[in-house]
Amino acid sequence: MRRWHDRSPNQRVERAAADRLGFGTIGFMHIIRYGLGTLSAAVAHSSRSPNQNKPLRTLLLALLLLSVGAAHSPASSLAIDFKADGETVAKIRLRIDGDEAIASVGGETERFNLAAMSWLDSSTGQWVSIEQCKAWADQSKARTSKSTDSAPAGIRPFLTWSLSPSFSVERSSEALRLTSGQVDYVIEGAASTTDVDGYFRYAVINAYKKAMTERKLPPFAELKAIEEMKSLGHIPRIISVTIPGVPGSPAIVLEIRATSESSNKPAPPPPARAP
Repeated sequence: MRRWHDRSPNQRVERAAADRLGFGTIGFMHIIRYGLGTLSAAVAHSSRSPNQNKPLRTLLLALLLLSVGAAHSPASSLAIDFKADGETVAKIRLRIDGDEAIASVGGETERFNLAAMSWLDSSTGQWVSIEQCKAWADQSKARTSKSTDSAPAGIRPFLTWSLSPSFSVERSSEALRLTSGQVDYVIEGAASTTDVDGYFRYAVINAYKKAMTERKLPPFAELKAIEEMKSLGHIPRIISVTIPGVPGSPAIVLEIRATSESSNKPAPPPPARAP
């Protein structure tokens, strides 16, 4: 069995969330690692047993949405509290130093080159480019499209929408609302107005990274949401997400706040340099 210190920082966050939610190791690894077929079956089963399988739904949705919630402020850091039905299930710290974003999770780091739009694969020591990410997403969409018709009927519309997502957009002085009937967002407030472009470059590459490393669906819905959030001109303070396309899903809230870099500075990154 893989030891704790051998896991990536993202995997540690997800493992901690699973433990907090009372979800066992074997089931957790099956959901994370085996793509559309297992995800479909798991969500369908959770729909049939809404109370018994609530922790499973919470974990699945956390994995889909973590990439949108992380944020940064130059020369400082932001703290992100990830909540499901009001309970914090994950905490993340992230800072940006020039063109490099460094995520801190459990004393470990994940690195992103914002100029080259790439992320460091710690298992190989190689940088993965945005072109490689897009090629993977296109291939994953093609494979998934062939399997969607055989998915359980209860989540088939959700899966189909996830491959070609769209939102109805409503803007007001209080909030930005993205509504689809499958995944709905309410974005409120501003955590930072500094280096907004750098943050959203990070958000895009991290969305691809999580989808690739955790073998999830392509991150097209997250990318659409990121695009709309960027148009606000600031990093959101609160992101609330509901998933009507998966009945019985918990309410997800990401709370983002600026913190002192000296008190939340991540561990030094490894010596590898970005291209």
